[in-house]
Amino acid sequence: TAPKLAWVKKHEPEIFDQVAKVLLPKDYLRLWLCGEYVTDPSDASGTAWLNVATRTWSDELLSACEMNREQMPQICEGSEVSGMLRKELVQEWGMDSSVVVAGGGGDNAASAVGMGVIDKGSAFISLGTSGVIFAANERYLPNPDSAVHAFCHALPQRWHQMGVILSATDA
Repeated sequence: TAPKLAWVKKHEPEIFDQVAKVLLPKDYLRLWLCGEYVTDPSDASGTAWLNVATRTWSDELLSACEMNREQMPQICEGSEVSGMLRKELVQEWGMDSSVVVAGGGGDNAASAVGMGVIDKGSAFISLGTSGVIFAANERYLPNPDSAVHAFCHALPQRWHQMGVILSATDA
């Protein structure tokens, strides 16, 4: 996300100057569902603005892109409540007023939770349009000399390492 906003700043500065909040696609849906500006650490890990070790926005990384914390959504762990379904939607859809919208997770982190890949030593490989190798960890284990990223998992106090190729079975 950071390089994309840097491109907008360079090539379309009048649009960059209008950026009030940065939301990832699922977080924009959450805004519509419950009116909250929230993301989760697993998805935020891929923005290049998160201090992945502390699971908080990095002022240093944000300022490198001339951004600030006020432009970022609140961070909520994937298993926590990020908001409640808006009253208008509850009424329109005839639902119970206690519908919870969870923090959620990035696609691979959420898939890992669904498969039970949450503890050190568990992993999965996904082959489709992209190819992913995903290994769960109980602590932050960056390895900047490799092509493997260290990201926050979709569960509190969990991280993962992941390598991705954007053309897997298509190739």
